[in-house]
Amino acid sequence: MTLDGVFTEGYKKLVGELKDDQEKYLRVIAEAREMPVEWIEKADGIFIPNNDFMYFLFGQGILQFDCYRNGQCIWDNALIFPVRGADDRVAGFAGFFPFKYVEHEAGEYYYSYSSTAVFQKGRFLYMPNSSITKAIEDEYLIVVDGLFDAISLSYFGYNVASFMGSTVTPERIMQLRFIKNVLVASDNDKAGMTLYGDLKKVLNNVEFLPHAKTKDIDELLKSSGAEEFRRDLNQRLITLGVRSHFGEK
Repeated sequence: MTLDGVFTEGYKKLVGELKDDQEKYLRVIAEAREMPVEWIEKADGIFIPNNDFMYFLFGQGILQFDCYRNGQCIWDNALIFPVRGADDRVAGFAGFFPFKYVEHEAGEYYYSYSSTAVFQKGRFLYMPNSSITKAIEDEYLIVVDGLFDAISLSYFGYNVASFMGSTVTPERIMQLRFIKNVLVASDNDKAGMTLYGDLKKVLNNVEFLPHAKTKDIDELLKSSGAEEFRRDLNQRLITLGVRSHFGEK
């Protein structure tokens, strides 16, 4: 069975008999990140509370996708999200480790992704609540840096893609060429500006979407400037003449 098939069957089980327990975990994580739990739920987030949970949820099929190494689940105590390909099928996982995030342990990175044995991250865009096909039809895509930037903004009905970092690859460029308008709302730091610059060098459909009040989109949407940003973004999309009813939950 494919990872998409394994995930689909397991998710049905999750939202059925395990829904209440999952909601408790997700609410704690959402509180730590100061965000509504609905943003995480809409992106199909799943918290893995212990070493055995993935096997219990997804069954033996999950073992072929490098989720266990020497009997240890690599996603133990992680919040995972499905990363889908251009065919809208689950190709791998993106993970966030909330305990590392809260404790801010020195030298530890609290994001992780499925290994290259499962998927090549650089070939994919993380697009919660949307797809490349929809972005092409709607004639726009908003590119952001991080997972939670994409999760937060996509909740409001926008087509959003995270690079899961700031690496520009030929595979990502190829997908973006099919979209009429690409708006870059990268982080307000050196890496974010480099992302915009790198895209601008190879694409003629790229525009910068400024948001000077916070470090990134996730922080902005949790601030007092959220409504103003969305209003300005909606006006920008209207000016571009996009086809979609954007900005709707």
